[in-house]
Amino acid sequence: MLLKFIFLWSTFFLAQTSFLFAQKQGQALIDSLIVELPKAKPDTNKVKLLNMLSYNYSGIDSRETMSYASQALELATNLKWNKGIATALLNTEPYYVRQRENDSAIANLLKALHIAEKEKEWRIVCQIKIYLIWVYPPSAYTTSRALCEEVLALSKQKNDKFFEASALWGIGSLYYTLSDFAKALEFFQKANKVAEETNDAHLIQSTFTNIAAVFFFYDVPKAIQNYKSAAAICEQYGYVQDLAFIYGNLSLLYTDGMNFELGVEYNKKSLALFERLDEKPGMAAAYGNIGYTYIGMQDYVQALQFTQKALDLSKYLPPAQTVDNLIDMARIYTEAPPAALQAIGVTAGEAHKKAIDYGSRAVELGKKGTALTQLSDAYKYLSLANQKQGNHEQALVNFKEYITVRDSSFNLSKKTEITRRDMQFEFDKKQLSDSIQNAEMKKAEGLKLQRQRTYTYTSFAGIGLLLLLLFVIFRVYQKKKKSNALLLKTLEELTAAQQQLIKSEKMAAFGSLATRLAHEIQNPLNFVNNFSDLSTDLVNEILNSDKQEDKADAAQQLIANLDKINHHGKRAESFIKQLLKHGRDGTAHEYLGDS
Repeated sequence: MLLKFIFLWSTFFLAQTSFLFAQKQGQALIDSLIVELPKAKPDTNKVKLLNMLSYNYSGIDSRETMSYASQALELATNLKWNKGIATALLNTEPYYVRQRENDSAIANLLKALHIAEKEKEWRIVCQIKIYLIWVYPPSAYTTSRALCEEVLALSKQKNDKFFEASALWGIGSLYYTLSDFAKALEFFQKANKVAEETNDAHLIQSTFTNIAAVFFFYDVPKAIQNYKSAAAICEQYGYVQDLAFIYGNLSLLYTDGMNFELGVEYNKKSLALFERLDEKPGMAAAYGNIGYTYIGMQDYVQALQFTQKALDLSKYLPPAQTVDNLIDMARIYTEAPPAALQAIGVTAGEAHKKAIDYGSRAVELGKKGTALTQLSDAYKYLSLANQKQGNHEQALVNFKEYITVRDSSFNLSKKTEITRRDMQFEFDKKQLSDSIQNAEMKKAEGLKLQRQRTYTYTSFAGIGLLLLLLFVIFRVYQKKKKSNALLLKTLEELTAAQQQLIKSEKMAAFGSLATRLAHEIQNPLNFVNNFSDLSTDLVNEILNSDKQEDKADAAQQLIANLDKINHHGKRAESFIKQLLKHGRDGTAHEYLGDS
């Protein structure tokens, strides 16, 4: 079955993110931008916000990508701001590519390129050239390769890792279209290594996806590993559209590996995302893949339902995928057992006619230019349908066509196998070269380390002699210093004793002061406490007494008590003020002694 999902998507980000949002990516960045948008005045800053939103939706929802790009283009045109116009035209590319409108994408990109070159905006120029590599047809290989080399040279001149990775990706994708998978893998891996230095999640995810696309045909475990690395980034940053394609590719890998449960699981995940985005090409491909998986599970009822949905959306698919779906329909009506045909609602004779119809349509469309393996399968199932219908003569004719095309396909497969082996050889050779290089590096490092050790040992010997000389000088100095040290020690001991004596005297004086201070303050405090307790009793008496005379008498006594509390409080206050004054003058001890 033809691969319906190989994903070499153009997902590289024009460096237009402002410093304010530099640490955010994916949905988190979109949320921040949407918050800022209503606050923006209709000036160049708003154009920047709209363009940033347009780009960041490119891996999430191409409809939003186009919506914000259109708004940015309109405002930038009104402002006559060429840089904003060029960026907005550039941002329409992902939408047109996903809608398979490459001519519109190319037209807008060429307009943007003319403006960007005139304005000398080298970053935008590089981005446009990378996008053009993606949308130009394979026949424009020479032009596309020249664009890659221009971006690569400029990125190295400017020391820009982002565009260096983008250019390497572009070269890898060109080799991929030529089926030179060894070279494609080499450049995709170089792009991935450089992309890791940029910390740009979208860029890193793209390189993982493209590496997986190369391994798809030759090393399934590595393909799955790289797709899952890309999927993890998409899930973290909310790149929904990219994730839908990756899930689709994973579903095919699991289905071809006979792990139908995981095949269905990833197919349905992919379909759910495409339906959420209302992206018809993706939905059509997902329906076809699910139908193909159910054929492998021999669930022909489910297979028919999903494959028919794929055919209903054929206008959104390239002819090769439609041929695939027609072949699957022929297989269903040819292979389905009587119970399945009954569940579908057709007789055996009707099923044979439908199989012939779908097989004939697949052959007719396949002859217009598709993979030989597809045309071979179309003849195979058409021949089987003729045989089941009893038309053995026509079955033989189609079987001969099947053999002829199959042999051609077999020769092609042998070439593909040779390519695969060449690729593996190149890959192994590169690993061996890396191993040899690493061994040579280790050897060089060993020699360098040996030289360093020799230098270190020599240095240590010189330092040892110097230390010995210093030790002799030090011993002579120590002898001269010894007598002075004894005298100094005695002096220090006497000084310490004097300081201890002074400290003891100070502590004794402090204790005396504290005792006298407590005595002087305690008396007025006792009066205050006693009169406070009495005042409390008087207040309770006022509150609890029913006689007005008793209340009045208690109130008079309370007033008198409060006067006494005030008197003794002022007495304590006066004492403290006097103490503070003498403390400042340094006569507190004499003051307390006199009192």
